[in-house]
Amino acid sequence: MDRALAPELIRLALGDHESLPSAETISQLLAEAELALLLQKPDVSESLVVIGWYLHAVGSSKYALRAYGVDRQRKAFQVSGHIFDLLLQMPESNVVDRLKYCFACQIAYLRGQLNPNATAIYQRAFSGKLIDLGLLENFQEVALSCGVALLGLDIRWVFRVTTELQNEAAGLVSRWGFENISSTPFGSAADVAEGVRHLASFLVYGRLEALARALCLHKSNIN
Repeated sequence: MDRALAPELIRLALGDHESLPSAETISQLLAEAELALLLQKPDVSESLVVIGWYLHAVGSSKYALRAYGVDRQRKAFQVSGHIFDLLLQMPESNVVDRLKYCFACQIAYLRGQLNPNATAIYQRAFSGKLIDLGLLENFQEVALSCGVALLGLDIRWVFRVTTELQNEAAGLVSRWGFENISSTPFGSAADVAEGVRHLASFLVYGRLEALARALCLHKSNIN
Protein backbone atom coordinates (compact mmCIF):
# COMPACT_ATOMS: atom_id res chain seq x y z
CA MET A 1 0.00 0.00 0.00
CA ASP A 2 1.22 3.52 -0.78
CA ARG A 3 2.69 5.06 2.36
CA ALA A 4 0.36 8.08 2.03
CA LEU A 5 -2.64 5.72 2.26
CA ALA A 6 -1.53 4.11 5.53
CA PRO A 7 -4.06 4.83 8.34
CA GLU A 8 -1.28 5.29 10.92
CA LEU A 9 0.31 8.09 8.87
CA ILE A 10 -3.07 9.73 8.26
CA ARG A 11 -3.93 9.44 11.95
CA LEU A 12 -0.73 11.24 12.92
CA ALA A 13 -1.36 13.95 10.30
CA LEU A 14 -4.94 14.55 11.48
CA GLY A 15 -4.32 14.62 15.21
CA ASP A 16 -7.39 14.68 17.47
CA HIS A 17 -10.24 16.02 15.36
CA GLU A 18 -13.74 14.68 16.01
CA SER A 19 -15.44 16.54 13.13
CA LEU A 20 -13.31 14.92 10.40
CA PRO A 21 -13.63 11.35 9.10
CA SER A 22 -11.49 8.69 10.75
CA ALA A 23 -8.04 7.82 9.43
CA GLU A 24 -9.42 4.50 8.18
CA THR A 25 -12.21 6.26 6.27
CA ILE A 26 -9.79 8.71 4.67
CA SER A 27 -7.46 5.86 3.75
CA GLN A 28 -10.38 4.12 2.05
CA LEU A 29 -11.38 7.30 0.18
CA LEU A 30 -7.81 7.68 -1.08
CA ALA A 31 -7.71 4.06 -2.19
CA GLU A 32 -11.01 4.46 -4.05
CA ALA A 33 -9.77 7.62 -5.78
CA GLU A 34 -6.59 5.87 -6.89
CA LEU A 35 -8.56 2.88 -8.16
CA ALA A 36 -10.88 5.18 -10.10
CA LEU A 37 -7.84 6.75 -11.80
CA LEU A 38 -6.51 3.31 -12.73
CA LEU A 39 -9.88 2.45 -14.24
CA GLN A 40 -9.83 5.77 -16.14
CA LYS A 41 -12.93 6.93 -14.31
CA PRO A 42 -11.38 9.69 -12.21
CA ASP A 43 -13.36 10.69 -9.15
CA VAL A 44 -12.19 12.33 -5.91
CA SER A 45 -14.56 12.70 -2.97
CA GLU A 46 -15.36 16.28 -1.96
CA SER A 47 -14.44 15.22 1.58
CA LEU A 48 -10.87 14.63 0.42
CA VAL A 49 -10.67 18.17 -0.97
CA VAL A 50 -11.68 19.59 2.44
CA ILE A 51 -9.24 17.29 4.24
CA GLY A 52 -6.45 18.22 1.84
CA TRP A 53 -6.82 21.95 2.53
CA TYR A 54 -7.19 21.32 6.27
CA LEU A 55 -3.95 19.32 6.42
CA HIS A 56 -2.20 21.90 4.25
CA ALA A 57 -3.27 24.57 6.75
CA VAL A 58 -1.99 22.43 9.64
CA GLY A 59 1.41 22.17 8.00
CA SER A 60 1.56 25.79 6.80
CA SER A 61 0.57 27.54 10.03
CA LYS A 62 3.36 29.67 11.46
CA TYR A 63 2.54 28.03 14.78
CA ALA A 64 2.66 24.51 13.34
CA LEU A 65 6.06 23.51 14.68
CA ARG A 66 5.24 24.68 18.18
CA ALA A 67 1.63 23.51 18.21
CA TYR A 68 1.90 20.18 16.39
CA GLY A 69 5.56 19.17 16.34
CA VAL A 70 7.77 18.47 13.34
CA ASP A 71 6.53 14.90 12.78
CA ARG A 72 2.85 15.82 12.51
CA GLN A 73 3.65 18.87 10.39
CA ARG A 74 5.64 16.75 7.94
CA LYS A 75 2.97 14.02 7.77
CA ALA A 76 0.24 16.62 7.23
CA PHE A 77 2.13 17.92 4.22
CA GLN A 78 2.75 14.42 2.86
CA VAL A 79 -0.92 13.41 3.01
CA SER A 80 -2.19 16.74 1.67
CA GLY A 81 0.35 16.55 -1.16
CA HIS A 82 -0.96 13.13 -2.10
CA ILE A 83 -4.54 14.43 -2.16
CA PHE A 84 -3.66 17.42 -4.36
CA ASP A 85 -1.65 15.10 -6.59
CA LEU A 86 -4.83 13.08 -7.16
CA LEU A 87 -6.87 16.24 -7.79
CA LEU A 88 -4.39 17.32 -10.46
CA GLN A 89 -5.25 14.19 -12.37
CA MET A 90 -8.92 15.16 -12.66
CA PRO A 91 -9.45 16.11 -16.32
CA GLU A 92 -12.33 18.53 -15.76
CA SER A 93 -10.53 21.00 -13.48
CA ASN A 94 -10.08 24.53 -14.84
CA VAL A 95 -6.73 26.32 -15.20
CA VAL A 96 -6.93 28.30 -11.96
CA ASP A 97 -7.87 25.21 -9.94
CA ARG A 98 -5.04 23.25 -11.52
CA LEU A 99 -2.60 26.01 -10.63
CA LYS A 100 -3.89 26.05 -7.04
CA TYR A 101 -3.62 22.28 -6.69
CA CYS A 102 -0.20 22.22 -8.33
CA PHE A 103 1.24 24.96 -6.10
CA ALA A 104 -0.25 23.42 -2.95
CA CYS A 105 1.06 19.99 -3.99
CA GLN A 106 4.56 21.34 -4.69
CA ILE A 107 4.72 23.12 -1.33
CA ALA A 108 3.43 20.02 0.46
CA TYR A 109 5.99 17.73 -1.16
CA LEU A 110 8.85 20.16 -0.48
CA ARG A 111 7.86 20.70 3.16
CA GLY A 112 7.10 16.99 3.52
CA GLN A 113 10.69 16.26 2.42
CA LEU A 114 9.64 14.70 -0.88
CA ASN A 115 11.62 17.29 -2.82
CA PRO A 116 12.00 15.72 -6.30
CA ASN A 117 8.23 15.47 -6.58
CA ALA A 118 7.81 19.27 -6.78
CA THR A 119 9.50 19.38 -10.18
CA ALA A 120 7.85 16.15 -11.35
CA ILE A 121 4.39 17.49 -10.47
CA TYR A 122 5.00 20.62 -12.55
CA GLN A 123 6.21 18.58 -15.50
CA ARG A 124 3.18 16.30 -15.36
CA ALA A 125 0.56 18.96 -14.68
CA PHE A 126 1.67 21.39 -17.39
CA SER A 127 3.94 19.25 -19.56
CA GLY A 128 6.78 21.47 -18.37
CA LYS A 129 5.38 24.48 -20.21
CA LEU A 130 3.02 27.20 -19.03
CA ILE A 131 1.33 29.66 -21.33
CA ASP A 132 2.62 33.24 -21.62
CA LEU A 133 0.72 35.65 -19.41
CA GLY A 134 -0.40 39.25 -19.39
CA LEU A 135 -1.47 41.33 -16.40
CA LEU A 136 -4.66 42.53 -18.07
CA GLU A 137 -5.72 39.21 -19.59
CA ASN A 138 -4.52 36.72 -16.98
CA PHE A 139 -4.00 38.61 -13.72
CA GLN A 140 -5.77 35.85 -11.73
CA GLU A 141 -3.22 33.33 -12.98
CA VAL A 142 -0.03 35.40 -12.77
CA ALA A 143 0.97 34.80 -9.14
CA LEU A 144 0.15 31.08 -9.17
CA SER A 145 1.83 30.51 -12.53
CA CYS A 146 5.01 32.24 -11.41
CA GLY A 147 4.98 30.23 -8.20
CA VAL A 148 4.55 26.81 -9.79
CA ALA A 149 7.16 27.61 -12.47
CA LEU A 150 9.71 28.63 -9.84
CA LEU A 151 9.08 25.51 -7.73
CA GLY A 152 9.19 23.45 -10.92
CA LEU A 153 12.59 25.03 -11.67
CA ASP A 154 11.40 26.32 -15.05
CA ILE A 155 13.83 29.22 -14.74
CA ARG A 156 13.81 30.10 -18.43
CA TRP A 157 10.02 30.64 -18.33
CA VAL A 158 10.33 32.66 -15.11
CA PHE A 159 12.93 35.07 -16.48
CA ARG A 160 11.23 35.49 -19.85
CA VAL A 161 7.64 35.95 -18.61
CA THR A 162 8.48 38.11 -15.58
CA THR A 163 10.46 40.44 -17.87
CA GLU A 164 7.42 40.74 -20.13
CA LEU A 165 5.18 41.37 -17.11
CA GLN A 166 7.51 44.08 -15.79
CA ASN A 167 7.48 45.80 -19.17
CA GLU A 168 3.69 45.57 -19.32
CA ALA A 169 3.38 46.98 -15.78
CA ALA A 170 5.62 49.93 -16.68
CA GLY A 171 3.52 50.60 -19.77
CA LEU A 172 0.26 50.51 -17.80
CA VAL A 173 1.61 52.90 -15.16
CA SER A 174 2.70 55.34 -17.87
CA ARG A 175 -0.60 55.06 -19.75
CA TRP A 176 -2.82 55.44 -16.69
CA GLY A 177 -0.75 58.08 -14.92
CA PHE A 178 -0.27 56.16 -11.68
CA GLU A 179 2.81 56.50 -9.50
CA ASN A 180 3.44 52.73 -9.57
CA ILE A 181 1.67 49.47 -10.42
CA SER A 182 0.94 48.83 -6.72
CA SER A 183 -1.68 51.59 -6.90
CA THR A 184 -3.72 49.50 -9.35
CA PRO A 185 -5.76 46.29 -8.97
CA PHE A 186 -2.89 44.46 -10.71
CA GLY A 187 -0.29 45.47 -8.13
CA SER A 188 -0.23 42.24 -6.12
CA ALA A 189 0.17 40.05 -9.21
CA ALA A 190 2.94 42.29 -10.55
CA ASP A 191 4.74 42.27 -7.17
CA VAL A 192 4.59 38.47 -6.97
CA ALA A 193 6.03 38.21 -10.48
CA GLU A 194 8.84 40.60 -9.56
CA GLY A 195 9.52 38.74 -6.31
CA VAL A 196 9.69 35.40 -8.13
CA ARG A 197 12.14 36.90 -10.61
CA HIS A 198 14.39 38.03 -7.74
CA LEU A 199 14.19 34.58 -6.12
CA ALA A 200 15.14 32.95 -9.42
CA SER A 201 18.08 35.33 -9.71
CA PHE A 202 19.19 34.35 -6.21
CA LEU A 203 18.86 30.63 -6.95
CA VAL A 204 20.73 30.79 -10.26
CA TYR A 205 23.38 33.42 -9.55
CA GLY A 206 23.50 33.51 -5.75
CA ARG A 207 22.78 37.23 -5.66
CA LEU A 208 22.02 38.12 -2.05
CA GLU A 209 20.66 41.52 -3.06
CA ALA A 210 18.03 39.73 -5.16
CA LEU A 211 16.95 37.69 -2.14
CA ALA A 212 16.73 40.89 -0.06
CA ARG A 213 14.51 42.52 -2.71
CA ALA A 214 12.21 39.50 -2.79
CA LEU A 215 11.89 39.56 1.00
CA CYS A 216 11.20 43.31 0.92
CA LEU A 217 8.37 42.80 -1.58
CA HIS A 218 6.97 40.01 0.59
CA LYS A 219 6.94 42.20 3.70
CA SER A 220 5.39 45.16 1.89
CA ASN A 221 2.53 42.97 0.61
CA ILE A 222 1.89 41.57 4.10
CA ASN A 223 1.79 45.06 5.56
